[in-house]
Amino acid sequence: MGPDSHLERVFVSGEDGSLARALIVRLRALGSEIINDKLPKTWQSRLSGKFEVDALDENLQKIFADLKPTMIVHAAGLVMSKRCELDPVLALRCNTLTAVNMALCYEACSNKPFFVHFGTTAYYDVNAKRPYTEASSISPSKLYGHTKYWGEVMINHLVDSQDLLVLRPGFVFGGLQDRSSHIMEIISNSDTDCGVIETEVRLDRSYYKDFVYIDDFAEMALRLITNRVCGTWHVASGTPRQWGSALDMLRYLGIKSKIIERPEMDYLGDQILDCKNTLDLTDYEPLSLEQGIALADTEFRRSLHG
Repeated sequence: MGPDSHLERVFVSGEDGSLARALIVRLRALGSEIINDKLPKTWQSRLSGKFEVDALDENLQKIFADLKPTMIVHAAGLVMSKRCELDPVLALRCNTLTAVNMALCYEACSNKPFFVHFGTTAYYDVNAKRPYTEASSISPSKLYGHTKYWGEVMINHLVDSQDLLVLRPGFVFGGLQDRSSHIMEIISNSDTDCGVIETEVRLDRSYYKDFVYIDDFAEMALRLITNRVCGTWHVASGTPRQWGSALDMLRYLGIKSKIIERPEMDYLGDQILDCKNTLDLTDYEPLSLEQGIALADTEFRRSLHG
C-alpha cells in the first residue's frame, strides 16, 4: 500500500454498528490502519452498551488535523425510524449534527481525505416513479429521512465532490450487530432467555423491498471505496422482493417468532432501486434473499453456542 493511498489511515464513525463493523473487518484485511483505536471512546451505545468514538466531539477536528487520516467513513446514525420519531433531538444529533462534525473534520485536514458517507434510500418521494435512481426526487416522509438528508446536504456543501462517495443502502440485514432490520429482530426474538418475544413488523407484506445481505453490502461498498469512486450510488441486490417472501423464508427455517404486522405503518411503500450501475461497476453478484436469510439465521444460532 503506497504512502498516498486513501486506504492507509481510516477513521470510521459509528464503529460498533453492523455496517461499520462489516467494512472495518475488510479494511483491516487490506492493511488499513483504523485510527479509532488511537482515539478516546466516550460515547456509549444505548443498544450494545459498548463505547466508541463520539462523532459529535468537536475536539476531533484538531485531532484529525494532526493525524491526517487518508479516509473518513461516516457510518454513524440513528437508523430506526420509530426511535427517531420518539426522540427527535437524538435523531437530529445522530443523523445531522454528526454529519456536520465529520465534514468539518474533513475541512480541518490539510491532506483532504477521501470521504465516504452512508446515506439512506428513505429520502425518496414515495409518489415518485419506480425504480428509484440516485437522481430521483427527494421528499422524505419521516423524521429519519429528513435528518439523514439534512446531514447529507451539509456534507455535499462542505466536502469537495472529487473526494466524496455517498452510499445509499437498500434494506440491509444480517450480522450479530444488526439491531435495526426486521429480519434479524424476528430471528433473535425467536430464541431468548424469556422464550419467544413478540415482534412488531412495520412493513406491508405486499410491498417490494430491495433486501441485501450485510456481507454483500460490505463487499460492494468496499469495491467502490478501493477504486476511489466518487458520486452517489445505490448499494443493494437490484432484485426487489416482497416482504411476504422474507416472512415465508423465516417460517420455512422453523423460526417461530410471534409477529404482529402493522402494514399501515409501512411509509416507504415499494422500495425498488435501480442498482445496475453499481452492480456493473463492482462486477458483483449478491446472494438471493433466501440465501441471505439462511446465512443470517445460521450465524445467529452459532453465536448462541459460542
